[in-house]
Amino acid sequence: MQHCNKRKIIKLSGQTLVEVILAVALLAIFASTLSVYLNNQLAYMTRGQSALEAIYLAQEGLEASRSIRDIGWEYLATGTHGLLYDDSSWSFAGTHELIGKFTRTISVGDLSENERQVISLVTWPGTAGVRSIALATNLTNWREVVEPLLAGNWNSPRTLSSINLGPGNQPTSLFVRNKIVYMTAQASSADKPDFFVIDATNGMSPQVVGQINTSQALNDLDIKDNLAYVANQDGTNHLQIINISQNNNPYLISSYRLAGNISPALSIAVTGTVAIVGTKNDAGPEIYFVNVANPSTPLVLSTLEVGGDINRIHIKGARAYLATSHDDKEVLVVDISNPTNPSITATLNLPNTNDAMAIYLNHQDNRMYITRKANSAVNSPEINVYNIANPDFPTLLGSKEFANDINAVYAADHLMFIGSTYSSEEFQVFNVTNPANIEYWVGLNFPQMGMDMTFEDNIIYTAVRSNDGLRIITSQ
Repeated sequence: MQHCNKRKIIKLSGQTLVEVILAVALLAIFASTLSVYLNNQLAYMTRGQSALEAIYLAQEGLEASRSIRDIGWEYLATGTHGLLYDDSSWSFAGTHELIGKFTRTISVGDLSENERQVISLVTWPGTAGVRSIALATNLTNWREVVEPLLAGNWNSPRTLSSINLGPGNQPTSLFVRNKIVYMTAQASSADKPDFFVIDATNGMSPQVVGQINTSQALNDLDIKDNLAYVANQDGTNHLQIINISQNNNPYLISSYRLAGNISPALSIAVTGTVAIVGTKNDAGPEIYFVNVANPSTPLVLSTLEVGGDINRIHIKGARAYLATSHDDKEVLVVDISNPTNPSITATLNLPNTNDAMAIYLNHQDNRMYITRKANSAVNSPEINVYNIANPDFPTLLGSKEFANDINAVYAADHLMFIGSTYSSEEFQVFNVTNPANIEYWVGLNFPQMGMDMTFEDNIIYTAVRSNDGLRIITSQ
């Protein structure tokens, strides 16, 4: 019995050894398989991460190309390019760009005169060779594609008519809507009218149909619905609101003093129920945000101190652009999305110290036109053109010396119009297709300097500082 039991024990021990060997073998196979699997998964994850980075870089390449197009169609040159980001703007540089292990190439090809295809290709080394991601888009020369505002031959403008506002009235600003022109003026005495309504339905025979005397001088105006908002020279009635529901019977609704400021109001712009009023340099604030939801009782919401005259205000979206006399910040960009807490998001320090006098944003594109007082010093351009695709980082496109004050500016399509103190041609037209090479076209002689201008239906309306105060100009 004992002998048999011994043999049985020996047999069981042999089986256990075999099982251990088999288990170790199976474990080794499993571990090997798991290692291969994990390595594959790691490689897959690495490839996936690289692909995501490549997609991001390719998308960035398209956005950079779009930004270059916005600066100017001529900069979106056909060919193969790399990209360079410098001083808050993109440009093409070289034939490709190295970003770590990635190589990015931008290819631009013509599809038509005003359309180009952009391909953003990103390549990088992979385990099985070079990998790549390519994204494409078509970009248009929207300055030419958008509906043009101008017609006829503006290389040969002509004066349709002019109108006399009476002796001693010197126009300062104007606004046109449906061929009704609203004008402000500085009068020679307090008993003369300083706000005019002119029916220019017949551009060859405009007629003053309404006028009122608000004080002695108004410097600027803006129109919204049936109300005119005017900036008054009187430091005790900075903001005045006029009912213009009847062209032949405008009347004053309210006059409002901006607390903490005794200087003249120089400029005004209205958005929604808020009027932005700019004044001459004062010990207090120069920019006021006023709630005009109830025009009978305006109410200041907030203010900003600048330390300079606020000569003109232009609004686009959630930003207000201001032309000032400040030596270090001739142009201000203000976030007005919350008028109770506005903030300056950008300033432009233009060369030398000549004041910025006028500002215009062409709604057809992302260009801002700034004109200034004359300065005889070298590099003191009176004409400046900026790209504001990113409103908080304006980029200079071009400038031009003019040697005369430029009080008014307007732009449409490929042309810029200015009103200046140049005694032989107070009205001039420039080709700004390429802002880096602003080209003079033609000019007209006025009795006095141009003070303001606006545009409607292929007609330029110009305020001229003379009795013959409104000039209506069109193309041949």
